[in-house]
Amino acid sequence: MGLMWDRMFWGQPGKARDQAQREAGRRIMEASQRHGDIWLASKGHLANALDLAAWGHPGDSRAEFMKLMALSRETN
Repeated sequence: MGLMWDRMFWGQPGKARDQAQREAGRRIMEASQRHGDIWLASKGHLANALDLAAWGHPGDSRAEFMKLMALSRETN
């Protein structure tokens, strides 16, 4: 999780950074599902959405925010 936030703000632009972020996000979501950790899932969706928005992918960012909202509806 920490690496995602680090790369988001201090990562060098490029394909390698983007791929590392998507892989980290995938692993975070897998871990959250495996352990039933809602907090980790919400932080993972938030980090993915903000990263995608910050690096110029508004459509993908919106999709991640929608997943976060769906998680909120499911768990509240």
